[in-house]
Parts: sequence; C-alpha cells; structure tokens
Amino acid sequence: MSDMAPAKHWRIANIVMTVLFLAAIWLPLCDSLFGIDPSTVQAENRDETIMPEFSWTKASIESFPEKFEAFYNDNFGFRKTLITWHGLAKMKLLRSFYSSRVIIGKDGWLFFRGDRTIENYRCIDPFSEEQLDRWVRLFDARRRWLESQGIRYIIVFAPNKHTIYPEYLPEGINKVRNESRLDQLVKRFEEIPGIEFVDMREKFLDAKKEGRLYHKTDTHWNGVGRYLTCKELVSRLSSWFPRISFPSPDAYDATNELCEGGDLTRLLGIKEQLKERRPDFKPKDPKSREADPGELLTSHEWPPLMDPLAFEVDDENLPRAMFVGDSFGIGLHPLMAEFFRRSTFIWHIFSRTYIEDERPDVVINQLCERYLMYDLPEDVDELEDLYVVKRKKD
Repeated sequence: MSDMAPAKHWRIANIVMTVLFLAAIWLPLCDSLFGIDPSTVQAENRDETIMPEFSWTKASIESFPEKFEAFYNDNFGFRKTLITWHGLAKMKLLRSFYSSRVIIGKDGWLFFRGDRTIENYRCIDPFSEEQLDRWVRLFDARRRWLESQGIRYIIVFAPNKHTIYPEYLPEGINKVRNESRLDQLVKRFEEIPGIEFVDMREKFLDAKKEGRLYHKTDTHWNGVGRYLTCKELVSRLSSWFPRISFPSPDAYDATNELCEGGDLTRLLGIKEQLKERRPDFKPKDPKSREADPGELLTSHEWPPLMDPLAFEVDDENLPRAMFVGDSFGIGLHPLMAEFFRRSTFIWHIFSRTYIEDERPDVVINQLCERYLMYDLPEDVDELEDLYVVKRKKD
C-alpha cells in the first residue's frame, strides 16, 4: 500500500500538469476567437497591425505570410496580459531596469530611454561645430523671416526629466562631461543679437526643492512645471505686450488627482496598475474658449492625437499667438490661451504659409531638450517640420 500511494500522487500530478499544459496551449486561441483577455492596455505608442487582406493573386499570396505573421505577433491571445505581467515583474522585482525605451529608476521613477536621452544626459556626444551651426542657422533663419513680417519670436526649451531629476536615475548613469548640447546652443544664442529664448533648467532645479515638477511615470512635466513655465514665458512676453501679465496664484484652482500611470507605464504595459497623483493648476475664471483652427490647418494630415488647437478670448487689446512645438508646448494651452486674443497650437511644423494665414503677433517655438540629439540636414534654413528628422531616424 505504501508503494502505491506515491504512484497515485504522481498520476494526479501528471494529470494536473497535462491539464495546465493544454490550457496554456488553448487559452491564446480561445482569446483570439472569443476575446476573453480582460486586459485593455495598449502597451506601445503605435497602432496595432491589422489583419491583412488576401486575394488569389501572386503578389497577395507571396506577401500574405509575412503580413499575417506581423498581425499575429501583435494580436495573439493574452498578449496584453503577458506584457502587463512582464512590466510589473520588471518594476516590482528588479527595481532598477533598462529596456529598449524605458529605464526604471529609484523610488518608482521612470525615465524615457529613446531619442538618445541617456547620451544627452551623460554629455558623451557633444555638438560638432558643423552640427551646432545648423541648429543655430535653423532658429536664426526663423527669427529673421518673422522679423521681416513684423512678428516676434521666442524659443522655449523643455528640459529632459533626466536633467532635473538625475538623483533618481539608476546607479552607473553618470555624466562624462559637464557641458550638454543645450549648454552649447545657449552659449551660441547669447552671442547673437535678437534671439530670445527661455531656458527653464535653472528655475526648475531651484523650484524642485519645494515640490515635484515632473510626473514619475511620464516623460512630461506636471502641472507645477507647466505653471512655472507659463509664468516665466508670460513675464518675458509682457515686455513686448504690456497688456498681458501673469495673475497671482489665487486666480487658479490647484488640484492633485490620482490618475493612471503616464506614457512610460504604457510602454511597459502597466498603465492601469501603476497610478500617481498629478498636481495641476486651472484658471478659476477661464476666459478662453475653443475655436476653429481654420481650414488650412485642419486640412493637413497631423499625427494621431496631435490635431491643431485654437482658442479665442473676447479682448481686442490682447495679442495673437502661434505655438509651434511638441507635446510639452501643446500641453501649455489651458494656461497660455488665457493671454491672447487668438492662439493656435500646432505640432512642430514651422510653416510660413500657416503663419501668414494666421497672422500672429508672436510665434512661440517650443522644443524638448532631447530633440537636440538629431542631426539636421544641410538645407536647414528651409526645414519646416523638425519632427521629420526624428521619423527618418526611427
């Protein structure tokens, strides 16, 4: 009897293992057929591959297997759940981790790794003189053309989170040089009369002692960072346009809502699992209202979720503005739209046609620090879409 008991236990264990093995094989197919995976997380900043069409042509027959493989790789059963588990394991167990696009730092801080942000922070690839000349030419050509149209021009740099919070990066990510590409560019700007720019790094490094300025789970500054940037920008613009001035803090409602994780948690597949509080400021008595961007702007094919925005305030004494930038700059609109009779916010494209059609009094050109890692083309004076340089790199 004693010899039979272990054999019975082994048979039960084998049956359980067989059932689990069969379930593991069939569950992905069941999810593909019936959609039983509860996870809804979109884990990458891109669209999923759609099912390819098939026809009985030579071209379709030859290309269908590769296209179907790409579709299946994006859509096999329980893929999103597996990605979520993988991201949570990295975050909770490994604590500090490098992936192709995200770095898990200290105390739950996440950092973007794309666009050579680590090389940028470590200052291991400074501008060559030729590279620096092209960046200076880009901005100076824009300034000179706007000046010929009677339009003011100011450049706003959004610092990388790595620059403001290096203490939360993993050990071993250290600076090799002290001078960054932005330092090099700012030095050159200071030598050129007429170039106006806002560099928030020093103000952020001082202000972070009083409270957090960036999201822990996102690449972007939070509402406090936006507030300080808008305050500095309005202060600079008021020397040109005395009718505008930044109000006291009492004019804003401060909020601190608990929200889903930011864009970096989406890249890890744990957006719903990792939450954080997001401080923000909203005007108590908003004067701006959303307006029609106009046929010319809306007819352009913009990136997903990056359609142009326009706002208007019923005050003919206020100036008109156009913001040209990335998600940092477009995200300033809840505060900045209050200071202009009409303001438009567009994604990267510095188009003379758009500017002539909109007729702003000032163009605010915002740029994230990490974009300075791009190499600009020789014909940079005519470059309208800075983001096209990134797309070519990708």
